[in-house]
Amino acid sequence: TSKLLMTMDEELKNHNITTMIMSTNQHAEREPESMLKFARQKVDAIVLITKDITKEHEEVIQSIHIPILVIGQETSLCKCIVYDDYNAGNTIGRYVASNGHREVVYLGVEEEDIAVGIIRKKGVLDGLAAAGVQGTPVYHTTFTFDDAMAKTEKILEK
Repeated sequence: TSKLLMTMDEELKNHNITTMIMSTNQHAEREPESMLKFARQKVDAIVLITKDITKEHEEVIQSIHIPILVIGQETSLCKCIVYDDYNAGNTIGRYVASNGHREVVYLGVEEEDIAVGIIRKKGVLDGLAAAGVQGTPVYHTTFTFDDAMAKTEKILEK
């Protein structure tokens, strides 16, 4: 995400466009209000990087009449850039198995994030299974490094 933001910012600067960033620190419930704040400031467009498109997001998208680009999730209400999460996950699952790993656990985000929590996870598990790794336990974490590390430590203690 940071590389994506830096690349977008650099390209926009090349066209004399100023970038404003408002972080909600992975709190999706704050995003609709942030979008409304941008709309009140009369911005030309909004780029939304989110883990979930909620009913509140959809209501704001429909009400503000500003071009919106959603990155990482899909909605029919505006333009979206989505990653090929299934094949990315499948590739990593096959890669892990091809390196001889047979006792694998999957640590990922909750299923409220459709792209990563459902689609990418399915790709990883399918890739592992296709390469002969069955019964992979699934654990959930957040997008934060500290939470993932804490969960990993608990898993390794078992």
